[in-house]
Amino acid sequence: MVTKLLARFFWRRVLSVGILRSRIGRFGIGLFALLSILGLTAIATLYLRDMLSDMAIVQLLFQVASVSATFWTIIAFIFVKILFMKSHEFLRLTFQLPITNHERSAAMLLYEMSFASAVALVLFIPASLAVIIQHGLPALMLVLGGVVFPALTLYLFLALTYNVIFRLAEALRMVRMSQLIVSIIFVFAVFFYNSRTPAILLQMSDDYLNEREAFYPTAAYISVLDNYGPIAMMVLFFGCAAVLVSLALGSAPKVPPIVRQFVKFPLVGFARYRVVAFVAAIARRWELWLASVIAYLCFLSLVTSNSPAQAPYALLILLVQSIYAYVGVAPLRRLAGPRVSAWSEYLLIVSSQLLVLLLLALPVILGSQIAQIPLAAIGWSLLACASSVLSATLIGIVFPPEKDNPFTVLVGLGALFAVVGILGVMVGILSLPAAATIAILVGAHGVVVAYGVAGIQSLRRKARYEASNGGS
Repeated sequence: MVTKLLARFFWRRVLSVGILRSRIGRFGIGLFALLSILGLTAIATLYLRDMLSDMAIVQLLFQVASVSATFWTIIAFIFVKILFMKSHEFLRLTFQLPITNHERSAAMLLYEMSFASAVALVLFIPASLAVIIQHGLPALMLVLGGVVFPALTLYLFLALTYNVIFRLAEALRMVRMSQLIVSIIFVFAVFFYNSRTPAILLQMSDDYLNEREAFYPTAAYISVLDNYGPIAMMVLFFGCAAVLVSLALGSAPKVPPIVRQFVKFPLVGFARYRVVAFVAAIARRWELWLASVIAYLCFLSLVTSNSPAQAPYALLILLVQSIYAYVGVAPLRRLAGPRVSAWSEYLLIVSSQLLVLLLLALPVILGSQIAQIPLAAIGWSLLACASSVLSATLIGIVFPPEKDNPFTVLVGLGALFAVVGILGVMVGILSLPAAATIAILVGAHGVVVAYGVAGIQSLRRKARYEASNGGS
């Protein structure tokens, strides 16, 4: 019952946004997804038939898939936990239900595991179906051992790790910050694992070419399948699942933590400078500091790679939080009232973001100088960030993330990337002179600013209309 309630809550709270509110829209998106999967499966079946005819190659394929499934399971785990962070008010409602903490934890774990596994495994559906169509039951066992079982087992292990970290934070009296701490730890895990992935894949390919048998943790189920058969693999999976489920439920917190949505960020001069208050409102959001950790890790990864000149562009990760900028300063906008024009409000929002960006960019600029990255590359990255502030702010106005709805943010980011990608392709195809390209870019930024101000004016009119109707 609780699992069903969780699913219904997330469907209505997170997924029923925009076009998804319409049955026709949901049907259209579902049909498009189904046709896409069938089309990709047909392409994989037709064009990979010769390569997939050899079971040795198929086994290597799913050994490699186990490495990717591990990566995407960690990503899905972080995504699901962020969904729960954004919807912690629902967890309070479960305390009114006549259920035990064990039942609540079991329902949450079952729902999380189902949701995250679906996110992680959807990428492997076309190739898996193509192989199953061609080889039948033996290929199904490889799909289970290379993709499904590793993803499910890893998610249970991550859930156990999450509970252990929370218990440690509880012992250190850092419960309110536990979600942010856990997110940062798992982000570190993603970057560490991603840095190790090329070496693992190279070793797998080398062992295959030299006909050597080797053990890989991500492909442990395939090794058991190869040496002991499918029954032994199934027994191993259910045994591991039983142990991990028991440990995860036993270590689950008695009370879900109340998420600290903000961090302390004291600034002087609130009464004198309005922009300082806007800077504080933006800098206090925990998403900004999580994005900062990711950006700095990405910078370190790029600066030590073969293309260090691209490292300063890691600052673009900070711009994800710009989508929250407009709704994040809502209390300050209400305090200012209608006496502040839409243009002034827009300039305050943008300028405060640029100030925060400049402060957070200082370590990257210093690191770039130490790595002897050309000043031109640093300058272009900062210009790209300033441009992205304008675009992301517009998306946050057009697609305001109501109650920090993460799905709305994803829709906004998708729209932003689509528009920027189309504009980049058009400029590249036309091969215009530099002066014409600069004129187009300046004009595009002018349009972004104009639409941002117009969006604020539209939202103000809507708020006044709703207020007048409510008062009548």
